[in-house]
Amino acid sequence: MTDIGSSLRRVAEWLLFGVLPAVVFCWWLAFAIFDPAGDWAFDFWQIWSGGNDVAHGVSPYPDPSQLPTNGENLDSVDIREIFRLPYPAAAALAGVPFGLLGFDAAALVWGALMIVSVFAALWILEVRDWRVVGVVVGSAPVIGAIRIGTMTPLLILLLAAAWRWRDRRWVVGGSLAVAIS
Repeated sequence: MTDIGSSLRRVAEWLLFGVLPAVVFCWWLAFAIFDPAGDWAFDFWQIWSGGNDVAHGVSPYPDPSQLPTNGENLDSVDIREIFRLPYPAAAALAGVPFGLLGFDAAALVWGALMIVSVFAALWILEVRDWRVVGVVVGSAPVIGAIRIGTMTPLLILLLAAAWRWRDRRWVVGGSLAVAIS
């Protein structure tokens, strides 16, 4: 009986961490292609544009003459165009590999990395219960973070590594340093 149980457990883990990520990836790819709202990877656009600017020798930060005056109201598109990179310069440097790609390709790679980050965090924390994985993958914060392209799944992965190896100060320190910066 134990051989059957261990075999079933191996198959379940393979399905959970092999097949399910592929299905989720295809789901998010369909979301990106058929997104009616047109805001797929909205937050990622800022990292991409900053990396694109740096890759092409242009400052990702606005010229003071471009800044709005007299308290002009800006909508989300204006803010995105004027303040192309609201993050520190390290984010622009990290975005250079993505900036070398077209936006759609870069957003696809970013989305895939964020999906992998969620599953890697669960794996690192030794979460193997398919119900817990289902709740995490289907939760609004995870779906929203991946859909608009935030760094949240990457931060989750770094914090999971810090927690899992909390007895190793270099791992904790490195994970937290990268997450904070």
